[in-house]
Amino acid sequence: MLSRERRLFFLRWLNNPLRVGVPVPSSLGLGRAMAAQLSSILPNEYVVELGPGTGVVTRALLTAGISEKQLIVIEREPGFIDKLKHDFPHVTILQGDARNMSELLHQRGIKQIAAVISSLPLLSMPDVVRHAIVHKAFDIIKPNGLFIQYTYGLLSPVPVSHQRSIGIHGRIAKRVWRNFPPARVWSYSTEKAV
Repeated sequence: MLSRERRLFFLRWLNNPLRVGVPVPSSLGLGRAMAAQLSSILPNEYVVELGPGTGVVTRALLTAGISEKQLIVIEREPGFIDKLKHDFPHVTILQGDARNMSELLHQRGIKQIAAVISSLPLLSMPDVVRHAIVHKAFDIIKPNGLFIQYTYGLLSPVPVSHQRSIGIHGRIAKRVWRNFPPARVWSYSTEKAV
């Protein structure tokens, strides 16, 4: 028997598999692995979550210490928006396209953020869309801020050529074997990995 959350996710995936990416939400372990990358975020800095879906990573971020006032989530799917607003009434939840994140944030007076944490299915997106999302993110991420992305693929979800053109560097921050399918958490920054 599927939980209400898994059923909602599965139905959204059936409706548009390329937009949702996979038929099941991320595991709690993957959410924790992503949230762990944000240990250096200060209490007065904003974190933007892209594609929160049913809120697994959102919950992990809040549990890890990111406050509801700091967290802004951007989701396109109306069915997910309703669930997010119900489950996280004090988090800023915006409906829109990740390519418009800077405009969505500027409308709220936010000009800089510390990090973007993304559950978007970047590998299933056209190259130009993927590049636009990451480029827009680094337009508003503070110097040496982070873009965190997970993938089920073997290679970086942000190709090296895109990384070079934006002036960022990526590294595998964590492998999460106990997720279906197993995932890699990538961390991108303007700072070279040591």
